[in-house]
Amino acid sequence: MTAVEWYAAAYGTYMLLVAASAASIATSTIVRSRRIGGVIRALCLLLIGVVAFFFQIQMRNVESGAMAVAIHLFVIAVALSISWALTTFGARREWAKFWDFPQPAFSGGTQSQFKVDHHRWTGGWFRGWLLYLVGVALAATAVFCMMYLGQPRWPRILAPLTGGAGAIIANRGRKMRLQARRVHARRVESPNELPPGSYVLYLRMFGADERNAFVLPARNRTLDLTDMLLPGGSGEEDLAAAMRPVGPMIAVGIPGEELPHAGAMRMYLSMNWKPVVSQLIENARLVVIELGMGAGTIWEVAQALSTLPPQRLLLIIPERMTDDDYEQVRKRLRRMPSGQAAFRKSAYAASYSRQGLPPRPDRKNPDGRGIGFMHFSDDWKVTSTTGYYIPWHPTRDFFSVTTKSITSLFDELKSYEERAGRFWG
Repeated sequence: MTAVEWYAAAYGTYMLLVAASAASIATSTIVRSRRIGGVIRALCLLLIGVVAFFFQIQMRNVESGAMAVAIHLFVIAVALSISWALTTFGARREWAKFWDFPQPAFSGGTQSQFKVDHHRWTGGWFRGWLLYLVGVALAATAVFCMMYLGQPRWPRILAPLTGGAGAIIANRGRKMRLQARRVHARRVESPNELPPGSYVLYLRMFGADERNAFVLPARNRTLDLTDMLLPGGSGEEDLAAAMRPVGPMIAVGIPGEELPHAGAMRMYLSMNWKPVVSQLIENARLVVIELGMGAGTIWEVAQALSTLPPQRLLLIIPERMTDDDYEQVRKRLRRMPSGQAAFRKSAYAASYSRQGLPPRPDRKNPDGRGIGFMHFSDDWKVTSTTGYYIPWHPTRDFFSVTTKSITSLFDELKSYEERAGRFWG
């Protein structure tokens, strides 16, 4: 085969695999099976890499110009990036379609209170994608130089520098896309905009925002492009997508922040925030609390435990929380209920007080990326799981681990709402 025929065959194969990945989203929605679509998209992503590797091996015996090789490397970067993006998008879409929670009317918030330059948002998004693709192409070029070129030797010497430049450029592109999403973030003007049972309330220490908004950077690793293909979403965006079948995720924003973080819609409160948060907890369809040592977070956990039915609460134990810190949270919570008026009047307080916050579930790998999920059923019977996520794995990333851990919570919540006949309380 000539060089033109080899390139035509490779490009055609890439297009077919990307098309198959896109078609799997519609197919899995029709048959209502998340597993089928995920397997197809993971297989397509793998096959693109295998075909690219096989093509480069075959091209050793075929003469082709440097420009043709460069174009092919860029096409590989585009095909891999689109396939990975379809894998991420498909998983979220199928998760949302799998559940049929009734959705109360909600306006969806308003445009951010910050001055939004739509040209800045659109331009930043496109420039971010362009930089990301260029970075992946440079990294692919470094891999090509290490695996394919024999003589001269100078391309192999420059390959690590090319890969490093690719990692820097790809990281910059992902950060630009995240910044563009922050510029376009929406907010809730007033708690009065939120009908009871129309939202998921996300509570956490404000210091967790920067950590949860962190985009894992790509590293320059020889012959390994997995880091480069990481989706540009943050942990909070993944959590908001996981909660979307129940309702949009709402969070109290940090006073004075320049831009809201992407993920949950922000609401900004005055200094007297406790009465408002207490009302938000009571009217939420689901309350998600990331545990922390702050006094405000401890108060929020106690308030949720005392006023919510067990099925409407999810506690997240962050991976950075040590076992000693968790025990301190348990002790501080045990000291709070006696002074809380809410506990004295709550129908749920007595059953919770008999048990308290349960011990932390055992972790198989204490040094790994293990995040704890804790939810409850009738009489505060606890279900605890620890999810270990791999950021560069298409089916074991943070979103996938979260959805797997909360499936039983959604089943409990759906069953409770059918019995109670309402979306809150």
